[in-house]
Amino acid sequence: MPLKSSRSNELQESPRRGVISRSISHDDEIILGSENAWADLGYPDAQERKVKADLAFEIRRRFDDLQITQSGAAKKLGIRQPKVSQSVNFRTSGYSVDRLAALPIQLGATVEMHISYKS
Repeated sequence: MPLKSSRSNELQESPRRGVISRSISHDDEIILGSENAWADLGYPDAQERKVKADLAFEIRRRFDDLQITQSGAAKKLGIRQPKVSQSVNFRTSGYSVDRLAALPIQLGATVEMHISYKS
């Protein structure tokens, strides 16, 4: 049930299940985050989460480019449709980075890795 508020800066439940949103007022401070939202939120495995999300995004984009359904993708990848659904909906906790990286390769992509060090 949505929370109703007469004040624009109070929390309100979004139409998307489990998502809480808040209207922004002119008095709100906006803080620019890094390129890794999980690091900004303090997750100890933030880098792994970001890599998995990036891979899931590319998998989803490839499905769209190929105009295939999740069922069609499951057949092409040799996995069950619920696993395809998990990957394209960013529910990647059941996947290793290696397994997620293998999916775009099976769909004709080349996966490259970039490593950089902080000075």
